[in-house]
Amino acid sequence: MTIKKIMSINRSNDQLSIDWSIGKKCNFDCSFCVDNVHDNFSKPLKFEVFKKALLKIKKAYPEKKLEISLDGGEPFLNPDILKIVKFCKDQEVRVGTTSNGSAKLDLLRDVYKYLDYLIISLHQEFYSESIKNKIIELNKMSKTLNKFFRVNLMILPGYIDKIKEDLKFLNGNNIPYIMRKVRPLTYKKSTFILPYKLRNKRDNKQYFNKTELDFLSKYSENNIHADIQLIYDDNTIKNINSNELVFFGKTNFKGWKCRTMFEQMLIKANGDVHYCISAQPFGNKIGNIYTEDFKIIKKDIFCKSDSCNCISDLHITKERI
Repeated sequence: MTIKKIMSINRSNDQLSIDWSIGKKCNFDCSFCVDNVHDNFSKPLKFEVFKKALLKIKKAYPEKKLEISLDGGEPFLNPDILKIVKFCKDQEVRVGTTSNGSAKLDLLRDVYKYLDYLIISLHQEFYSESIKNKIIELNKMSKTLNKFFRVNLMILPGYIDKIKEDLKFLNGNNIPYIMRKVRPLTYKKSTFILPYKLRNKRDNKQYFNKTELDFLSKYSENNIHADIQLIYDDNTIKNINSNELVFFGKTNFKGWKCRTMFEQMLIKANGDVHYCISAQPFGNKIGNIYTEDFKIIKKDIFCKSDSCNCISDLHITKERI
């Protein structure tokens, strides 16, 4: 069977998803995080710039329900984050974020009141007991507010003992989570405990030893969060987690028709506006929010990239031609 179409399970036809970086600054330096999305010195996005850009996008898409994912860097290092999420709610825009959980609990709570969802990424390289305590409190708060909360457990090669401890903690406290295998960066100095050998950049299966893979495969059976739908040429349908396509290197959609201009927008920390991450090398920049010169374009495109490894890009409706 051949895949003929891929689409998001959770995204509706009248939804526009915006991945919006509100600053590159981060207080962590994870070995698997690319250098162009984080540093420890960049200035954050100011509220007034965010406000003007959001109003322009909203005006251009009257037929769409906007959903914004606030990214970084670490989003909670932006001093205007509370103003930003409050304004989103005033504009009836759905908004959520993913954080490393290092911010003070009071700030996390204050912002969470205005979020539609909050995700905490748990990193073996940097987490502390205080972050775990905050996760427990935020999980309790999610039940009181009836809001979505989840932990992304980042799975790094060589940390199997810590991962087991994390799983015991999460399961013992009834905290919802998903497990996300990490692809090591071969061009960056790594703090991984076990050495790894580069063979195929798009296959992270090699970085885990057999003991780790056996453990993860058994543990993952009840931890599958399907977020995309595959439609095959015989009209068979299969729901999977988008990470599976990345993990097995099945992310080449070159020549496929893509609906990214109708479904998604990417706003980088420097203000550049794109429609998807994977197409950036092929000139899909449409402007910059700081110069206010970005133009809204609505048309199908045909993918030029050999690899669509970004999870948000995998959620875009795409069809084999």
